[in-house]
Amino acid sequence: MTDLLYHLLDEFLFSFSAEFVVCRRVEIIELDIVNLRGESSRKFDLERHPQGTEIKAITMHQMKVLTTTEVTTETGALPRVECSPEGDTIIASSPYECYVLVDI
Repeated sequence: MTDLLYHLLDEFLFSFSAEFVVCRRVEIIELDIVNLRGESSRKFDLERHPQGTEIKAITMHQMKVLTTTEVTTETGALPRVECSPEGDTIIASSPYECYVLVDI
């Protein structure tokens, strides 16, 4: 699972660098041993997306994919809830948390 996450994030970084595509939310439509297909993208716009520190690389160092029933936030642990396409809540049907270090 960590290899898949690494390669997916590396593709997102490449898409941003080459085509200025930014993903806020990604929906995995198909996932099996051969295929990964998803939907979500938006062209990068400096007025809408202020650019901060540039990410130069994704690393596998201390990468973790955890299965949990709660989501850890800055204010404490929260139960997983359904989310709307516009909302920022956590999807109940996807009980994973990912931790990734990046090189800047």
